[in-house]
Amino acid sequence: LPALMVLAVLLAGILVYSYINLHNTFHEAEEGDLVSYSDAFVAELENQKNVALALASAAASNPEIQAALAAKDRQKLVDLTLPSFEAVKPYNITQYQYYLPDGERFLSLNDINDQNVGETLSVVSLGNSEQRPVAGLESEHGMLGVRGAVPIFYQGNHIGTIELGTGFNDAVLGILKQKYGGEWHMLISETLLAGAPSQGTAEPGPISGLILYATTQDNSLFNAESSYIKALEGETSITHPSVDGRAYAILTSPLHDFSGKIVGTLDIVYDHTHISAIQNSRMILAGAVSVLALLLASLSFVVSPRRTLKPIQSLTSAAAAISNGNLTSIVDTKPSNDEIGTLSTAFNRMTMQLSSLITDLERRVADRTQDLENQTRWLRVAAEIVRDATY
Repeated sequence: LPALMVLAVLLAGILVYSYINLHNTFHEAEEGDLVSYSDAFVAELENQKNVALALASAAASNPEIQAALAAKDRQKLVDLTLPSFEAVKPYNITQYQYYLPDGERFLSLNDINDQNVGETLSVVSLGNSEQRPVAGLESEHGMLGVRGAVPIFYQGNHIGTIELGTGFNDAVLGILKQKYGGEWHMLISETLLAGAPSQGTAEPGPISGLILYATTQDNSLFNAESSYIKALEGETSITHPSVDGRAYAILTSPLHDFSGKIVGTLDIVYDHTHISAIQNSRMILAGAVSVLALLLASLSFVVSPRRTLKPIQSLTSAAAAISNGNLTSIVDTKPSNDEIGTLSTAFNRMTMQLSSLITDLERRVADRTQDLENQTRWLRVAAEIVRDATY
């Protein structure tokens, strides 16, 4: 019984250790995947920044465009640039605008009638003031996008800035979902979209100050509030909540604009219920195998001692019989090659030899006794003959 208890505790410990180790390994692998997906999002942002800057730089270096902007010939500029804008529209280029050095918008190919004139984009202001290319996330008229601003020079003088932008919305997240799976959310600071008309299906976020700007999920599943607070402080966090009987892993990371300022968060939601079910099934199978092994071990502990003790009991009975003078007693066991079988064979051989020795000794003693009796009888007869002769 103590041995069985030790074995049961050992098996239970192995099962618990295996479950914890498998659980931790799975979570580490899953978290590594989520981090790589987040890196892919950042890489996509960087790729769109490079595209916007490349297109803007190509236009800014065009001598005809330089001359038209320097002359403030709006129609000439439209004739030169509108065909190229129409050509790149299918590639998610949504913004194509020219600004003067003071920040005034001179031409917007995406708003040719100037219906949405607003404040100058910060990315344009920075490009104008520092006269260098600038790119990154920024919002205009409630639309978030990747903007690339490049200063334009004519005859050595700074004459303005060109700004191209790509849309960053549900479509972009949909592409990421197709590549990597899971569900994706972008939550943007309310201040970034302040004063802008409502876009799409924007809804309040999980904490005050955040708005759900884009998502691939119909019913958005959000992370814990503390995760968003950490993200707005620059920290990425991963949680593993269970909702309505389903197991999830959710990564929440900060979202930066062109200047490096945190303007929102990115959520990646991964449903790993099926993997958890497989993991649990494996552990149940391992538990069942362990219980079966314990039962077999228990059975062996019960059966093996009986099989082992039976020949020992026969040896003991035979030894007791011999000590009582029964030299014909032998150990009745099945032949075997183990230690008990060897001992039983040796015991039987010793008993037979001892019986033979004692039988021979008894015969010799009987013969000697018979000789003595015969000699005594002859001596008695001789004595009687001598006595008769004397008288």
